[in-house]
Amino acid sequence: MRKINCKEKGITLLTLVITIIILLIIAGIILTTALGQNGLFKRAKIAGENCKESEEDESGKITELEKMLDKHGTESEKKYDISRNGSR
Repeated sequence: MRKINCKEKGITLLTLVITIIILLIIAGIILTTALGQNGLFKRAKIAGENCKESEEDESGKITELEKMLDKHGTESEKKYDISRNGSR
């Protein structure tokens, strides 16, 4: 029979249990950070909604500016008669 030497290196059951407990604590912290009340996924969803609102607002402003430019552009063309011969 082989004699068991206490100085042999290896993972003890206690070390394994402590490692598993530490990994569970880290997993809990990560899940809380990602899925919690102010978690990453909720913040990302809010940021996406804010981005869509900003896009719609910007699109509306661009449309207003285009209308203003069209209005002032046609007024300038009439005033200076640019549309017909390219000069005043």
